[in-house]
Amino acid sequence: MVLRIAIDGMGGDRAPEMVVEGMKLAMEHAEVKFLVFGDEGALKGFLPSSPPSVSIVHAPQRIDGGESGILAVLKRPRSSLALAMKALAAKEVDAVVSAGDSRAVVAMAKHYVGLIGKVRRPVLGVFVPITPEKEFLLVDAGAYTGFHAVPLVQAALVGQVYWRLVKGPFPPPKVALLNIGREKFKGPIEVRRAASILQRLQVDFIGFMEPQDIFSSSPPPDVLVTNGFVGNIFLKLYESLSEHLIKTFELFAKSLCGIEFRNYEEWQEWFDRYRYEWTGGVPLLGVRKPVVLAHGRSGALAICRAIEKAIEVVKSNLTEQMEVGVETDPALRNISLLYRTWAVSALGGNRRET
Repeated sequence: MVLRIAIDGMGGDRAPEMVVEGMKLAMEHAEVKFLVFGDEGALKGFLPSSPPSVSIVHAPQRIDGGESGILAVLKRPRSSLALAMKALAAKEVDAVVSAGDSRAVVAMAKHYVGLIGKVRRPVLGVFVPITPEKEFLLVDAGAYTGFHAVPLVQAALVGQVYWRLVKGPFPPPKVALLNIGREKFKGPIEVRRAASILQRLQVDFIGFMEPQDIFSSSPPPDVLVTNGFVGNIFLKLYESLSEHLIKTFELFAKSLCGIEFRNYEEWQEWFDRYRYEWTGGVPLLGVRKPVVLAHGRSGALAICRAIEKAIEVVKSNLTEQMEVGVETDPALRNISLLYRTWAVSALGGNRRET
């Protein structure tokens, strides 16, 4: 079976060079046909002779960094990202990979591809290592930066579905809300409202989790919930701190003991687990078809790993399984009512939490 992966050739801080170089690394997957969307002249500068598995689709527009998600949809319908999303919606490709602006990726995925029935806002879920054997799922890691109770609850429920698909249904995942304290009165009112709602749903909700307890608490959370603004900051701080500690450890070992850890494969495999490049990209959860988002700063290895994540998502039918899981999850039955209540309250009506 031939898989068709669409790549946003102009998305990312280091595009198109690193996008093309990452795709070259991924070409070892002989079953994959790559469709690269972007400025044809710029792409051919880094890919002068296209192999049979690669096709370039010219996109005359490029999304500016200052354009919001909805502006990108309205103003750039012929951008590389828009054309890739349209191809996904038309079933011309099996997945889209982009290192572009997350606001634009989310907006165009919603507009062109659509969302799973009960999902109102897609989320980014990232597995974050605690130890080499233990990890937790961080949601939302950057898809929706607003701070409201109902989207937090939906992120928790969608994350719970994703956890069960990846890790298995038993035992049920322990869900926690990231907060500045464990006490019920601590934190923003929307976080406290989200906690109140989660306590009444079919969720193993263990309460608030402070940042310093994430890696040492017992039991640790399986699903850690926050909004996309805080989640993205948390993720980037975690990744940069991991990089700093690994480099410091390597320098210390070399200067003190004369050990070059790059010569020890088992150590490199252990370190790789904490490097953002090894994760590469993560699926946008709640979208009808596979969309994988990579960091804007991604280099060739990270792009390659993002493409491999897209291949994995397609082969495992993750999107279809997510749709079934969301539609059958009892905790998600009332999410539409929760969103309607939230919309009424936002317009000045009486706020309800049921």
